[in-house]
Amino acid sequence: MEDEFLSDLPEERFAKYRTLAAQARNAAHNAVSREAREAYMSIATAWETMAIEFEHARRHIFDLGRKPWPSNKTTPN
Repeated sequence: MEDEFLSDLPEERFAKYRTLAAQARNAAHNAVSREAREAYMSIATAWETMAIEFEHARRHIFDLGRKPWPSNKTTPN
């Protein structure tokens, strides 16, 4: 049951989200009813969105590490 948990490694988590999206799209392709297809496509879209948002957040955090942290201090005139 080890596979049920998501890794803390960003690359593995991103890949897992993409895999889950692909599995949901495959289930939609094989679904018998329109309702099931729509439900699986909704799930796939949610996983894809999570993957995209996760990657954007990871890049933003990386970029923050390369730039000076903005200061809340004001300089006197």
